[in-house]
Amino acid sequence: MKKSGCHPNSNTFKMLISTFCKNDDFDGAVQVLNEMMERCLTPESGLLVELCEGLRRYRKFNLATKVCTDLQRRRLLPKGFEEPQMITVDGETDDDDKHEKF
Repeated sequence: MKKSGCHPNSNTFKMLISTFCKNDDFDGAVQVLNEMMERCLTPESGLLVELCEGLRRYRKFNLATKVCTDLQRRRLLPKGFEEPQMITVDGETDDDDKHEKF
């Protein structure tokens, strides 16, 4: 997009992240989210919920924790999306902890 002179806006990033999530490509979604955050664009809470639910469904708890930490560090948590809550996971997690920040 940049090469053609077009610069993505919040809606472009939202569409890309949502598409990655619908295709169960959460690593790709997080890459796009990181680029969005590098541009100091704040993701909407609904988009974060969609991403976080997918990460949790696919048991990518470390990645979910990293996303939340990055959002907090950059002060890009949108209104209505409070600090990550502690979740209890039945069974194993990707790092064998029973509790992960999300």
